[in-house]
Amino acid sequence: GVQTCALPIYKKFATFFGRHHLFRLKLFRHLYERYPGESLLAFRAHKTEVYNHRWLKYFEDDLAWFHAHCPVKIPDDDEPEYSGPLETIFRTNARYYKRYFIEIVAETDPNAERFLSEKTMKNFVLGKPFLLFAGAGALAYLRSLGFQTFHSVLDESYDQESNCYLRLEKVIAEIDRLATMSLAELQELHHQLEPVFEHNRSVSEKYWSGKKI
Repeated sequence: GVQTCALPIYKKFATFFGRHHLFRLKLFRHLYERYPGESLLAFRAHKTEVYNHRWLKYFEDDLAWFHAHCPVKIPDDDEPEYSGPLETIFRTNARYYKRYFIEIVAETDPNAERFLSEKTMKNFVLGKPFLLFAGAGALAYLRSLGFQTFHSVLDESYDQESNCYLRLEKVIAEIDRLATMSLAELQELHHQLEPVFEHNRSVSEKYWSGKKI
């Protein structure tokens, strides 16, 4: 069976970014610069992909930063799987999932609310909360499938923001709010979410045999 998160945690945040776009880069840089000691961070691409060209002016500084700092690996990274069948990800990455409270998930297409992959799905199976940067309405779509999200402890209003860049800023604001909390407080939030985790594991059984949901 899947080995789920075991507390106590000792990191607040995690990213497992493989193929990247500029919105992922902005999220990663924020964690890398603001909360490096509190985050488990991987950004392994050697180049970025440009989505939403109209937003490019907001990322010029980030592109320069990318060329100076990336790729970044987890310090003891022995090439865990970042994408693919869930069974493979669980088998190779299980040790990482016990370390942190929440994953920052950024799906491949920042405009699509229904293209949700193993990046999102694995957290339902593992029993992990996440902040999801995808198309507006992605969380609402997950709820329509029967999953529960984490509004009882997280500000998920970002899901209603149609503007990509403003949605990104709202996700970052929630990262900053969580960063002010202690590990003990985050563990208590995890405890409060246990009924949600159990519900989502049950619902995920009908979806998780495939890569996409």
